Amino acid sequence: MSTVTRRVETALPETGSREWWALYLIAPLVLIGGGLLVFPTLVYDRFIWQYLWGPVVADSAGQPVAHEGIRAVRDLHAVNTVTYLAAVVYSLPGLRAYLDQLDASFDARLTYGFAPIIIAGGAMRALEDPGLLGDYAVWFPVILRSRSSRSTHHIPYSNQRLSR
Repeated sequence: MSTVTRRVETALPETGSREWWALYLIAPLVLIGGGLLVFPTLVYDRFIWQYLWGPVVADSAGQPVAHEGIRAVRDLHAVNTVTYLAAVVYSLPGLRAYLDQLDASFDARLTYGFAPIIIAGGAMRALEDPGLLGDYAVWFPVILRSRSSRSTHHIPYSNQRLSR
């Protein structure tokens, strides 16, 4: 083992420890915050606004929007798609650790349980973009969940139950 490898291993917390997870969660925030402080125009205007936040604003406005002379359109781009993919991939170790803590495993049951949500989400996004679903499409998951619920519901943060 080289001297550099030994120094890095002793400087970083043990994988899986509370300190390691804190570092894992804080690192992207520090990188983005540092980038915003050092290169605000490049990081916010040319990246966050143009590819991440601006398309959301343009989608809600129904037309292209501009901020500080930088135009954002409502379409998905390769840049924001790759950024969202990177965020999902970065979150996988945390999801794995959370499922391990719950003693849940990736088996056929879990996969089949998530499949309808994943398929419905992609289908609804594909139908919403050209305007085929209308303004009330966001309520579809709520309606679907209420139809499939049991006769009693637990009230969050309460010991009471509601009956139909």
